[in-house]
Amino acid sequence: DYYLASSSVAGNSWTTMVLPSTTNGQIVFLAAWKSRVWLIMTPAGDGLTHLLVSSNGSTTFSTTSSTGLSGLSATAVATSFQTLWGTSYSGSMGDLARSTDGGKHFMALKEGVAGAAFLPGTRVFPVSNDEALAADSLGLGLFLTDNGGSSFTWVLGRAQILDVGFATDDDWLALGDPNPTAAVPAPTSMWRTTNGGNTWQPVKTP
Repeated sequence: DYYLASSSVAGNSWTTMVLPSTTNGQIVFLAAWKSRVWLIMTPAGDGLTHLLVSSNGSTTFSTTSSTGLSGLSATAVATSFQTLWGTSYSGSMGDLARSTDGGKHFMALKEGVAGAAFLPGTRVFPVSNDEALAADSLGLGLFLTDNGGSSFTWVLGRAQILDVGFATDDDWLALGDPNPTAAVPAPTSMWRTTNGGNTWQPVKTP
């Protein structure tokens, strides 16, 4: 059984609630934008993804049909009430998709980015409704789209990106392994961009 815990931004206590029974036996991921909450559910063992959506901060949920995400599991990140960037994993591949209608329809993004396939472990880090970074699992670096995923540009050289953080619209940090194929793991590295991902500079890590 799944439970959901919520807290106000300024609060220091959490309210826990039991999720609808339709989440039982599913692989479930959470996305949220202000008062809207999406539960992205994939049947354990492979299948079509479906959604539970709440527009009142998870007080009540309604079932929403969804197309475009399927496989062993799927996740999504929301950048508005209507736009979600999704990732689904199936076998040896990962697929990136984007929805502009609240999750009802996900459209696949360009297959492969600058010669790199979307493999298991690929992650998407949205900046806005149209702009996002994608990082593959092989250590090929970061790829940037500013047109909703129609095309990607390779912006950070070979590194296995673990996470990305956004301070402002143009000031971002990336954390990763600069040489994931090395016999001896290299120290984790950081990079920073101050021009919206177009160029990156190494940052001394703590």
